[in-house]
Amino acid sequence: MKKGLVSMAFLTLALSLAACGQTPAVSDSGKKEEKTAAQKEEKKANLVVAGVVFQEDQFMKLLSLGYQDAANAAGVKILTGNTGNDQGKETELINTYIGQKLDGIAIAPLNQDSSVAALKRADDKGVKVSVTNISLTNAPFIVGGYTSDNKNIGQVTGKEAARFIQEKLGGKAKIAVLQYKSQLPQQSTDRVNGFLEEVKKVNPDVKVVADQDAWLQDKA
Repeated sequence: MKKGLVSMAFLTLALSLAACGQTPAVSDSGKKEEKTAAQKEEKKANLVVAGVVFQEDQFMKLLSLGYQDAANAAGVKILTGNTGNDQGKETELINTYIGQKLDGIAIAPLNQDSSVAALKRADDKGVKVSVTNISLTNAPFIVGGYTSDNKNIGQVTGKEAARFIQEKLGGKAKIAVLQYKSQLPQQSTDRVNGFLEEVKKVNPDVKVVADQDAWLQDKA
């Protein structure tokens, strides 16, 4: 499923790039139309794009594989990159791709705000940008992608937890929270806040007795 969604996002990027390179067909000459079609295919084969993730966990590995599958299906060359959960490295990678004159970047950005400037710079240089995983703030230049609403993910889970606490525990419960702030502070905070908002909306007597950063299995 994840790979399929990434393929859709990458296909949007590929279609955008293809549209930029289209040349009108000449209707009164079959040979010219064939030549134009061949030129389009040649241009498509020469496209080079980047697929960027930010860590080595299973989810991000699936994203990277999805990028590669979609690029192969679209007939374009792909370079894969990993920012290692480092904002500076993300900017460095994007600048490198700009310098290499890549045609497009499909990326799982680190931050909805601080990732925008480098990607806007890429767009200004003619590099098409597609995003996965999280939305960006004020980034109308993006050509497509698919994203997650992390607060909504927490809220949906929180509603179910609130119902269980109300029906099975009489509206009272002690909750321990396991976060992943040291890895992705923004996403972790959004999910936890969304969850607790929904739980406490129905069950104001619920108490958070522990809040631990434990995204690694041994710590959890």
